[in-house]
Amino acid sequence: CGKSGDLEYMGLCVLSSYQRRPVPGHGLAGGQKAQCVKDAENAGAGGFLVSDDSWKSDIFRESVILSAPGIKFTLRDKKKRKGRKRIDMLRHAYLIIAHGNWDQLALLLRLLDAPNNTIYIHIDRKAEYVPRKKLERVAALSQVYIYQQYKVYWGSYELVQTELFLFEKAYRQGYDYYHLLSGADLPIKSLSYIEEFFEKNKGYEFVHYDTDERLIRDREIGRRTRLYHFLQNYRRRYRTKALNSCFTFGERILLAAQLAARVDRTKKYPGFQIRYGSQWVSITDELVSYILGKKELIRSVFMYTNCADELFIQSLVYNSRFRDRLYDRNYDDDVRGNMRLIDMKARGKNGNPYTWRDSDWEEIRDSECLFARKFDWNTDQAIIERVRKYVAE
Repeated sequence: CGKSGDLEYMGLCVLSSYQRRPVPGHGLAGGQKAQCVKDAENAGAGGFLVSDDSWKSDIFRESVILSAPGIKFTLRDKKKRKGRKRIDMLRHAYLIIAHGNWDQLALLLRLLDAPNNTIYIHIDRKAEYVPRKKLERVAALSQVYIYQQYKVYWGSYELVQTELFLFEKAYRQGYDYYHLLSGADLPIKSLSYIEEFFEKNKGYEFVHYDTDERLIRDREIGRRTRLYHFLQNYRRRYRTKALNSCFTFGERILLAAQLAARVDRTKKYPGFQIRYGSQWVSITDELVSYILGKKELIRSVFMYTNCADELFIQSLVYNSRFRDRLYDRNYDDDVRGNMRLIDMKARGKNGNPYTWRDSDWEEIRDSECLFARKFDWNTDQAIIERVRKYVAE
C-alpha cells in the first residue's frame, strides 16, 4: 500500500488484538508506524511495514496479525529485486479442556499467545468461580473463546463430547492445525519453534498409539468397547468415596454378567479395529472434518465405552486413509506420535499422569516434544517457572 525509502511493501492489514478491527501500523513504533499510517490512509487501507530483517525477529513476527487467514505476501527490497520471500503463516487452534487452577491456565494462555493462534477453552460446568473475564483478557494477540457446556467426569463419554464440541467450534473458522491440550499442559518449546515444526511437517497427523502388545496383554482395554459400561459416569462422580465404591462394585457385577453371556457389541462393526493411545493430539483441518462427519458412528461405538477419549480418534484414524498420514506409524508408544511428553506408566498412577517436578528439568529441556503434561501449580511452581522462562527466551 505504499513505499518507504528502499523498501516496497504491499497491501496488508493488521488486526488490533484489543479493538478487533484493522489498525494501520499496529505493532510498529515511531517513524515506521507514522509512515505506514500515512501511506495506508493515502491508499485507503490498513498498512503494515515490514522488512526481511524485522521478520526474522521472533518477537516481531509474533506481534503481527494478518487480517484474514491464508494471506500471502511478498517482501521485496529495491536493492535486491531478484530475491523474493513468500511467507504463509499456519493458523493454529488450541483446544483446551480445563477444570481449575486458573493462574496456571492463565500462564498457558500467555505462552500460546500469538497472532496466528486462536484459543478455545472448555471449562468443566461443575467448576465454580471461573474468572472468565480475566482469562479472556490474558492473551494480547490471540482471540480466546470460553465455554462451559458439559459436566466432565473422569473416563466418561462427556470427555468425547467435549472434544467434539471444541473441534466443531474451531472448525467453523478453519485452521491448519488443531491442538488438543489440557489445562495442566505447557508448551516446552517456543512458539516460533512450534510454528516452524508444523510448517516443516505440514500435512502429518500427530496421534499417539500404544503398542499392539499392550492391547493384547491388557484385557481391560479390550473390554472397553466390547462390553457396556453403563455406570462409567458414576465411579468417580461423588466426593464420598464410599458412594463411588458402590457404583464401582455395581459396574463390576454388570461387566461380569456380560462376560458370562459373551456380550460383544463390536460385532456390529466388522472390520472396524479399536486402537488405543493418548487423547491429546495435533491434527489437520481435513482430519477434523472427517471426525465431525463420523459423530453418529462415534456415539454408537463409544457411548458406553470406558475412557473412550483414549480410543475414538485412534480408531477412526487407523480405519481410514489418515492412517497413512501419521507422523509416527510404528504404533510403539513413542512420544513422537503426538509430540507430548507424558509419563503415564513409569511414575503415573491409577490412570493419572506423573506431575513434573523441578528435578525433572533436564528431561523436559532435552525432550524433542513440543508440549508436556502434567504440571501442577500447587505441587511444584519452580518447574513451571523454569519452563516459562525457557519458552519465552
